[in-house]
Amino acid sequence: MALMAITHALALREFYGSGYNPLTCLKLEVVPVAFANGVAEGKAARAVAARHEQWARRLPKTSAELWGWIGAQDDTTILSLLTFCVARTVNAVEAPWSREPKRIAHADALATLVGLDMAAYWTPTVDTYLGRVTKARILEAVAEGVSERDAESLSGLKKPDMADHAERLLEGKGWLPVVLRMAKVSESEAEPVNSETADVAHAAE
Repeated sequence: MALMAITHALALREFYGSGYNPLTCLKLEVVPVAFANGVAEGKAARAVAARHEQWARRLPKTSAELWGWIGAQDDTTILSLLTFCVARTVNAVEAPWSREPKRIAHADALATLVGLDMAAYWTPTVDTYLGRVTKARILEAVAEGVSERDAESLSGLKKPDMADHAERLLEGKGWLPVVLRMAKVSESEAEPVNSETADVAHAAE
């Protein structure tokens, strides 16, 4: 019943409008998180949008029908919907004006648990990264992702040309800026508290 109730509450927020909804008696303070600039049009965002559309086609047309619909589903379906709704609330954005190291540490632990590799979803391009950072950062990316020699070959270029060349050099290299790399966490931080938590985490992956 707890699984049904929390899935119902989260799905109301995700698929039937934001804010207070009188169709649930659960008081949950959760909000779907929008993608940050630079990834909003990327592979990950498109995958989430496609999953959202798939669920929207399966769910009833009106929010008043959702509770009955959930009650008619098996546990696997309910857990899958819950997993998607929970995933939409994950906030691992590091903003310069927000200092929340414990939240970021928990995000790192969750990413470790599900085996997240952002290289599968993000690549450095002029639009997503190289055109937004300094020349020094561009050269650093090429040195790390390709070679020091290639970075030196770009050092005399103006920034637009440097960014264009760097994009071509880094294509397919799997290079990530520090903020998108998998953080090292201890086993106790990454280990799920029980088998049910592990099932949810692997389903999110």
